[in-house]
Amino acid sequence: MTVKELKKILSEQDESNEVIFYNLDNYNLTEFKLETIIDVDNRCEITTYNEQLEESEWEMKLEIETKNVYGNDLIYPKNETAQKFAVLLKKKTLTIEELKLIKELGFSINQVTKGLDIWNNLTKKKAERLLVLGGAHQRVTKE
Repeated sequence: MTVKELKKILSEQDESNEVIFYNLDNYNLTEFKLETIIDVDNRCEITTYNEQLEESEWEMKLEIETKNVYGNDLIYPKNETAQKFAVLLKKKTLTIEELKLIKELGFSINQVTKGLDIWNNLTKKKAERLLVLGGAHQRVTKE
């Protein structure tokens, strides 16, 4: 399609009509929002985005912060999604075991601070791991 063809189609529309973009995929229509219309390499490039998809992707990410408090390695929720899990569990901190289950549900987990690298060490399957016994966090080394 050329700009000329697009202008002709649009000129036949009432100027006050709302413009809605859709993507057709396997007979399913999904509404998209207009992001930009720009001139790139002598072409008119129209970019759209799916607002719901971006929002749901954001919701599937947990951000955590790890701290050593009085010799205990603790994992604190940092973003809204991680905080919702903590509220659901009625806790201020999360455990490695809880994070494993959350990850199995399809959530990604990102450590947002430096310092203890509990989550990344776990995912890299290093020798150290954390055990939770009676609510107390203890560091142990695999034999």
